[in-house]
Amino acid sequence: MLEHHLTEDRVLFAAPRDWRAAVREAARPLVADGSVEPRYVEKILETIAAPGGTYMDLGFGITLAHARPEEGVERTALSLLIPERPLDLADDPEHPVRAVFVLAATGTDDHQQTMAELARLLMDPEARSALLAARAHDDVARLLRPAG
Repeated sequence: MLEHHLTEDRVLFAAPRDWRAAVREAARPLVADGSVEPRYVEKILETIAAPGGTYMDLGFGITLAHARPEEGVERTALSLLIPERPLDLADDPEHPVRAVFVLAATGTDDHQQTMAELARLLMDPEARSALLAARAHDDVARLLRPAG
């Protein structure tokens, strides 16, 4: 499932100037293909900037940026941006960002398998380190291929 979401056009490597630019860049392919409306991205930014918005920081430098489906989700989608250097989520040095996932889910159930696979990947220390060290889509694709 993850490999179907994190296609080459949805895995990005860039040098955004700050966390806002990172979220916008990470969401760009989802806006471009119609998975989300631009207002969805703005709602994510607004939520992160609000008090408590750093809950999207999963730890280990990984952020799962998202908003509610009614904020402009058209279909379930996932994208990833790995910035060249860590960025401070919400300008807070307690929340360094080394990878930004943007999740769009149309409802409460349709993204559960994707989230379960993402959780398994991120809970594996070796896979997590490899993800954060990735410098090309092929590096990420190797992590997503089913074993066997």
